[in-house]
Amino acid sequence: MYCQKCGIPIPDANEFCHKCGHQLNTPIPIQNPERKLPAGVLKRLLNYVLDDFFRKIIALIPIGIGIAIHSNVLIGFGIFIFLIYHIVCESIWQKTLGKLITGTKVIGFNGNKPGFWRIVGRSLSRAIPFEQLSFLFGGYPIGWHDSISKTLVVPDNITSEDVQQMNLSEIKKMKSENVLIKIIIIFLVVLFILAIIGILASVVLASMNQARAKARDAKIESNLSTIVIKAENYKNLNGSYLGLCEDSEISLLTLTNSSSTKPYTEITCNDNEQAYAVSASLSNPDDSLSGHQEYFCVDSTGVATKTTNDISIDGNTSCSTSLVETYNNKIDSTNGTIDENKYAYYNLGQNYQSMDAYENAIKEYEKAIELDIKNIKNPSNELILFREATIYQNQSEYRKLENVYNRILLINPQNTQAYSDRAFSVYGNTGEHEKALIDYTESLRLDPNNQFNLFMKANTEFKLGKINEMCSDISKIDITYLKGFEEGYNELKRNCN
Repeated sequence: MYCQKCGIPIPDANEFCHKCGHQLNTPIPIQNPERKLPAGVLKRLLNYVLDDFFRKIIALIPIGIGIAIHSNVLIGFGIFIFLIYHIVCESIWQKTLGKLITGTKVIGFNGNKPGFWRIVGRSLSRAIPFEQLSFLFGGYPIGWHDSISKTLVVPDNITSEDVQQMNLSEIKKMKSENVLIKIIIIFLVVLFILAIIGILASVVLASMNQARAKARDAKIESNLSTIVIKAENYKNLNGSYLGLCEDSEISLLTLTNSSSTKPYTEITCNDNEQAYAVSASLSNPDDSLSGHQEYFCVDSTGVATKTTNDISIDGNTSCSTSLVETYNNKIDSTNGTIDENKYAYYNLGQNYQSMDAYENAIKEYEKAIELDIKNIKNPSNELILFREATIYQNQSEYRKLENVYNRILLINPQNTQAYSDRAFSVYGNTGEHEKALIDYTESLRLDPNNQFNLFMKANTEFKLGKINEMCSDISKIDITYLKGFEEGYNELKRNCN
């Protein structure tokens, strides 16, 4: 035989090597192979905590967006993701995000990759009450959802052969060292992660509330902007804004009673003959107006803006928070453009008009027009002149009123309202029926479907004794568009029988 240490030939009877002294025939210790075991309690707890965190975060994204934009589809999709998280991850990759971090995987009792329906059963078993407690006992726990689905959670380096050699009954009885300390550490980690989830949830909730507030504010702005159009139609039919706020056509009650606008019940509407203003309180703060209650306000000047001005305090018919002095300061500003100063003059005139200071109002309106005289055909000049017209109409200054309408038609010869208003407000009051007939005829040429002008033209023809022409026009009228004029219409029609 040979020496195991130095390799020289040695007689079989020798117990020691005569050269190096090594003891011969020393039994070589047999090393037991390393025992392969499932994932321990520490990793199982980490898997649970990490996966609970990840699936809630992933599901919260579509749910949060869905709540913000009122999409039940997105909310349902988020809940669906929450429910199928384990099924998708474990059936495709044998591991979830938590198991990816801890270096573990799901495997069957037979050592093979579990099938889809086995993973479904494993995931459904998690819904058993108190199931999570089933893997807190023992060093290498096999929980209820493991045993029911005949699956294990093992380290990534475990092979199918290793699993087949495991004695599961013996493993269930094994205890790991320092399990209690590990559980306490995991418990503290769980508390920390739950605190993070709570913070994230509060941030998401705050974002969703802000999004809902913005949506409601947008609804308020849309509704009030619609009122602007209805208010002008009301003025055209009634000759002024007086009574606008009580008119059912404005649908202010719909605005206040709508479930989408319940937080905004502070609706204020003020009107007089010349002007109106409507405002609604908002909840989503504008950085430029922070620190004050905010409103969205529209008025007869065409303003539609966020403001801190509470028009309910003094029955104001203007959204502007500025007083006359503020407008004067704006006009005196060296940085003011023509448009800015023109708007300031216009608003100053509007304020004077609301205070019945008509002479001052006319002066400011004229300053606004004069400032932009080189661009006299600017449509804003028509608006300013219409404001002057309301003053002269209320004062029964018919010749001055006629002059205003003449100026409007010089700016825009296609302005049908100017023809109609001049015929009705000027010539109708001065008895100049021939001139009124000419204006109504021109207005109808520009707008053939205007039922009010057609009715007034027929009425003027009757006054002039032109019965045939009157009857021809009265036959073209659709009475459903002449609310409030039914009696006059019927009186004219009787003359045609």
